[in-house]
Amino acid sequence: MRHSNALKLYHGVAMRHVALFVDVSNLYYCIGRRFEGRRLDYNKFIKRVTGDDDMVRAIAYGGHIANEAKKFMGFLKHIGFEPKYKRVKQTPKDNGETEIRNTNWGVGITVDVMGLIDKVQVVYLASSDPDLVPLIEKVKAAGAKCIVIACGIYKEVREAASSTIEIDESYLEDPKPSVA
Repeated sequence: MRHSNALKLYHGVAMRHVALFVDVSNLYYCIGRRFEGRRLDYNKFIKRVTGDDDMVRAIAYGGHIANEAKKFMGFLKHIGFEPKYKRVKQTPKDNGETEIRNTNWGVGITVDVMGLIDKVQVVYLASSDPDLVPLIEKVKAAGAKCIVIACGIYKEVREAASSTIEIDESYLEDPKPSVA
């Protein structure tokens, strides 16, 4: 059973307790498909999600080969995320090439969300992965809202979520000027 949380007041306005869970790889691919060559501006993103609410926790999940994501993980930590990264699995193919498999954080995200469910009124889930529909349903059954933020959100995710936010250009880094 959910504990009732008293809302904090900030200048007389009630603040919700919220948590943000970001599947970095999923957002990278869905944004890349819709906005070729563009990337999410994580500074804008976390500020827009947080607004005047009390961010209980913000976790970013991703994968890396060697240490190429170390600088990015440091940046995420600096702006308020807890980065959780694991090494991408690589397996040799018969033709001598290496197959790189995406990291799957579905179980990790689920464990973290359920560990915080009694402390928040809103879970922001930044992923369009339809495998997370059971998690969305569990969040809602526990009495919290589950708001999905992504690009190209699948129908079953839209139907399961309390609401959805489609990432548009206002969430992205400014385009790099072309060199003539």
